Amino acid sequence: MTKVIAIRIEDELADLLNALTNKSEFIRAAILAQCVAKCPLCAGRGTVSSEIADMFEPILRDNRLIACAKCGVREELPPDPDILPDADRVRWKQFLRGGDFVCSQCAASAAELPPG
Repeated sequence: MTKVIAIRIEDELADLLNALTNKSEFIRAAILAQCVAKCPLCAGRGTVSSEIADMFEPILRDNRLIACAKCGVREELPPDPDILPDADRVRWKQFLRGGDFVCSQCAASAAELPPG
């Protein structure tokens, strides 16, 4: 379902919009761009409100070191876990989905332990 809305705009902006081939699509995209942003934590795989993105972006930019839950060693949060080797990608995705972060050395030690 769609609805028609009306807004007041300056003449110059009206001229610009009237020159577009699809005003509605342009306006929809502009509104969504203001309301929804790429998630700064998952490198844009998901979306969050612009306010949440604006709030977390500087925190994440300034706090990229994550401490291992087992030994405390700190590793830098990768900008995109999908570009990492398989073993690293798995442990980072576990962390990004709410699990404990485990450094590469502790993850390797745990993998070497016999099941049981």
